[in-house]
Amino acid sequence: MTDIYTKWVLTIIAAALVVLAGDRAVRTAFAQIGYARVQICDEQNCTQLIPTQQSVAGRTVIVWAVPVVRR
Repeated sequence: MTDIYTKWVLTIIAAALVVLAGDRAVRTAFAQIGYARVQICDEQNCTQLIPTQQSVAGRTVIVWAVPVVRR
């Protein structure tokens, strides 16, 4: 009886360690995704990027675009 109990306890501990290791690996991967600040300039002026919503593969995502100004 003790042998079966010990096997179950060790199995539960091993499963918990696998879950914790997987969670840490995924959190580290998400932490590496970041945003870059971009500024587009010529000799006289700089422009700001504006967020626009677009549908990509059936999902709505935010894409940063340069505003178009007609003169």
